[in-house]
Amino acid sequence: MRISLAVISSLSVAICFTPAAYADLQVNSSISTVTVYPDSARVTRIATINLAAGETKIMLPGLPLQMDATSLRVSGVGTSPVSLGSVQLAEQLSSSAVQAKERQLEEEIRRWQEKRQEIADAKTRAEQQLAFIRATGMQQPNKDNPAQGTATLPLTQWQQAWQTLETATAEAQAKARAADKTLQEFDKGLAQLQMQLEQIATGETSNRTASLYVKAAQASNLSLSLSYQIPAANWSPVYEAELDSNTGKLQFKTQAAIQQNTGEDWVNAKVTLSTLRPTASAHLPELNSWVISLYEPSLPSGASADRGLSMTANEAMPAPQAPLASKEQARPVMKMFEESSALVTGNYNAEYQVPGSLSLASGSDTRRITLESQTLEAKLQLSSVPRLDPRAILSSEAIYQGQAPLIPGAVALYRDGNFIGNSQLAELKTGELIKLAFGEDDRVKIRFQPTPEKTTQPGLLSTRKRLDYNYQVTIQNEHTEARSIKLYDMIPVANTSDISVTLTGDVPSVKDVDHKKGVNAWERELPVGTKVEVNYGYSISYPQDQSLSGL
Repeated sequence: MRISLAVISSLSVAICFTPAAYADLQVNSSISTVTVYPDSARVTRIATINLAAGETKIMLPGLPLQMDATSLRVSGVGTSPVSLGSVQLAEQLSSSAVQAKERQLEEEIRRWQEKRQEIADAKTRAEQQLAFIRATGMQQPNKDNPAQGTATLPLTQWQQAWQTLETATAEAQAKARAADKTLQEFDKGLAQLQMQLEQIATGETSNRTASLYVKAAQASNLSLSLSYQIPAANWSPVYEAELDSNTGKLQFKTQAAIQQNTGEDWVNAKVTLSTLRPTASAHLPELNSWVISLYEPSLPSGASADRGLSMTANEAMPAPQAPLASKEQARPVMKMFEESSALVTGNYNAEYQVPGSLSLASGSDTRRITLESQTLEAKLQLSSVPRLDPRAILSSEAIYQGQAPLIPGAVALYRDGNFIGNSQLAELKTGELIKLAFGEDDRVKIRFQPTPEKTTQPGLLSTRKRLDYNYQVTIQNEHTEARSIKLYDMIPVANTSDISVTLTGDVPSVKDVDHKKGVNAWERELPVGTKVEVNYGYSISYPQDQSLSGL
């Protein structure tokens, strides 16, 4: 039988009278499910109680202080009728939990410090190796024993000696740099752990206890469920795109980076990721009348009218949101696969059910979960903007086939197994193009050569001055198969009819790319081992008594 009654919450400052007839019963609850939003989370706790007949005050301690008290909901199912009268939320101080957490953090810090010292020792050894190498390379002959020192080496052995020193120096320097980088990561992690320790070093911590006043006509086995909204938890999309340039296959993976600093640990919880934003305003901004009038010179200034309009606009604006709280063995070889989350789409949002259960401690590192993975057919294209960057960039276009829209986020790019870099992905819907760039094709060489500006002065039959600009782009394909490339460039656009701009040379394949005036593209096929030229330019004419700006 399910409890279905209104819940009345009172804050910790409220004084709630507890009838003497109610028997106190303290019960521990555990986190069962968590729905994580991009800016908060909804936590559901469960507890099972053997409830005696009569009136009972059920106390559920350990609720986080950050929880939104107004969002608390209580429900339950019992083996006999149970009624819920009211709910009280009170703030409690606890030291036992802090002491255990403090010991855990101190032990973690000690382990990190030991590992950091090992890295620091490795750096010291690398620096000592560098000092020895430098001393050996600069060693002078000994007067008593001229055979000592590098200066006595025969000329035929000098090159080998220098190469040996160079190799040893490079290895030692690489070790030192790697140690420095690792030490920085350790220092960052230690600082986070130390901060967590300082936050609970007072010996006491605050949390909340929910007290439920219930009545049961007879004994019941009651299963309770409490859910509440809490800030300081979020998830953000992280994308991974890996291109196989030989087959044109694009492996596109959607992942979620989850982090939480709610003050409570999620242990073996069922986690769902939702695209809803509960903290965003649920209402439209209110619009008031906007009144304008003719300017009256008798008024001292327009300041009063400006202030009136400003006040009206401010009244129409919604109140600002409160800031969120912060932060094998060698048997038959089989490729490891990743579990994907199940997608549930609704009318207004999408939800991803994370497979299995998830454990994530408060304030811990970010956990990454795979939401979806798909293999797409990509159209490959070489592109270049030789005026600004004379490199051929390999780009791809593929149709997104996922069920849910993609939220804007960072995307890591891989080409043929090699990491290329990072980029940003805009919001995409099913059926739209995923456009990505996968770095330079160093087997396609491009040379951009402008010719000197040519100026034609006005003559007897013309009162206009003319400027001519010309460019030559040379592309060489060093691949063993043919390629195609698209070159982009821009020509000036006049904002007045007194200026005339005429495109000269090779006609562009596409004009006004992406509806941008003056941005043109030239498409060319690149046979193997040959050079292809693109020649183009523009001519500008304008009145002789005027000057140009913007060139």
